[in-house]
Formats: sequence, C-alpha cells, structure tokens
Amino acid sequence: MVYGIYFSGTGTTKKLTQVLVSAISEEYQMLDITAEDTELSCSHEDVLVAGVPVFGGRIPTPVVNRLKHITGDKTPAVLLAVYGNREFEDALVELSDCLQAQNFVIAAGCTAIAQHSMAPSIAKGRPEESDLSTVQKFGQTIKKKLESGEGLEQEPFLPGNRPYKEFKGVPFQPGAGKRCAGCGICVKGCPVQAIPKDHPEQTDKEKCISCMHCVAVCPSNARGFSKMVTQMITMKLKKSCSNRKEPELFL
Repeated sequence: MVYGIYFSGTGTTKKLTQVLVSAISEEYQMLDITAEDTELSCSHEDVLVAGVPVFGGRIPTPVVNRLKHITGDKTPAVLLAVYGNREFEDALVELSDCLQAQNFVIAAGCTAIAQHSMAPSIAKGRPEESDLSTVQKFGQTIKKKLESGEGLEQEPFLPGNRPYKEFKGVPFQPGAGKRCAGCGICVKGCPVQAIPKDHPEQTDKEKCISCMHCVAVCPSNARGFSKMVTQMITMKLKKSCSNRKEPELFL
C-alpha cells in the first residue's frame, strides 16, 4: 500500500501530496496528521509519502511529534516540502531525519511552492497547473525508481544543514473578529489546541504556530490578520520572495 500522510493548515499541502501519491500508485490511502496523532505501522512492501509545509525553514513542531506515531520496516519514504516561495532551507533534512528515526528509508525528496498562507499576495494562485503537472511528473519518476529498486540503498542528497536553522516562531497570530459565531470548528481543528473552547474568538499566543488552519476552516471568515499586520508581513517577506521558485526533485 502507498500511504500519503500530510500536515496541511490551508489544504494546499494535502492537494500537492495527493497529486504526488496518485502518480506513484492508483491505489493509495491518505492520512491527515494535521489535527491529531495517527497511528500507522508500515511494512517493507509499503511506501510512505510525507507532505509537510515549511515554517521558517523548518517543519512544524507538531509534525515532529506526529511522526513518532508512524513506524516503518525499512519502508521506502518520499518527502514533500511545500513552501511559500522564500526557501525550504532545512525542512527536507529535518523530515528525513524524523522518518529515518522511525525506520524508514528515504527514496526521494521534492519541494513545491504554494501561495504564502500569511501573505496571500506572495506566490498568489500557486500551485498553478504547471506546478501540479511538475509534481505529477516527479511522482512518475519516483515510481520508476521504486519499481526498479535501483538506488534505494543510498539516501539521495537533500539540501539543508545539520544542526537545523533555529526557528523562533512567528510574532503574529490570527485572531477572530466580530463575525465569530462561536461554532467551535476552529477549536476542533487547531493542531496545537491554541483556541479556547469557551472563548473561540481568542487565540493563545504562546501555543499558536500560525499555521492558518483556523482561518481556512472558519465558515464565517471571522479569523485572520488585520490589514495592517498582513501588510507588515508582506513587506518583510517581499524581497526574499521576489524571485519565482520552481518545484525541485532530489533522487
């Protein structure tokens, strides 16, 4: 079986992971590790595709914890890091290390670009059709490698550094406006329980990782940043995100 696991705050990483998985096999199972731990034990014959977003050049802390509940048996693993057109930095090597610690063998790694979740004007509209087509071709190439078995004993070169870049968190957290109806959907979906059940209009700034999942699932469009904060984030990222990045494959 080919398993596609994903941590996806806004749904884009899920979409890209499914494109990659479906190109590797017509038969697959998708598992969401965004909001809660998922137990999974893979055999030597299985394949694991892990899709994660990049936060400040790293993978989100909840992902590190969730992966401890997923084990392999020298199972081939394919890595996918999705980022908002800045850099993916140490995300691939960190994801690789996490999965190798769980007895997976890294078969390939790839990256893809998505519209920035905190600054929507950056990489707006991505992934485009060309991005999806490229990721699909990556999957077809990886499929051939998995079927041949050639090179699986050697880990592919993955850009990044050890020790990883220090991530100090994000200084801005989304909040709720007057339109909040108190439905609690954001409470149930928050990966780090940063939204109080009794006061869903609030955000625990110490816990929040600004994954924007609460913004994506809010039926009232009540959660988000103020226009001023969005402008500040955009201006801060504008220079480092100005050059268009393209998906990359590492075999």
